[in-house]
Amino acid sequence: MTTPPLNALRAFEAVAGLGSFRAAIEALFVTQSAVSQLIHNVKQSRGKPLFERVENWTRVLPHGAGLARSLAASLAEIEAACKWARNSNQPHIIAAILSVAMCWRPPPQPFSRRPSGNRDPHALRHAWARD
Repeated sequence: MTTPPLNALRAFEAVAGLGSFRAAIEALFVTQSAVSQLIHNVKQSRGKPLFERVENWTRVLPHGAGLARSLAASLAEIEAACKWARNSNQPHIIAAILSVAMCWRPPPQPFSRRPSGNRDPHALRHAWARD
């Protein structure tokens, strides 16, 4: 069983929490077909239906209710962490092994010119050391 994409889990949680596809569509600012496809991804990963359609509303089936509760709590934690990061005056420190960090951040200018016009071959190493 594979884990569906985060957007699919968000869509499922929205439909389950709001009780209808229409409310989830409006809350997520996506099309009806997008929400249907995302819900289908979650359904495929779970291997069984998650909702029951009853007239104009959608009822979460019991095996989907636990997933919806867990997702609601997890998405709330993610939102709180993002809000904290946006409002924090502290510098954000991200730890990564060197091979990942080198791919993630573009390197500084590789060479600096000395007043004499010669290139400093150690400038790159010094620039990385300063950071």
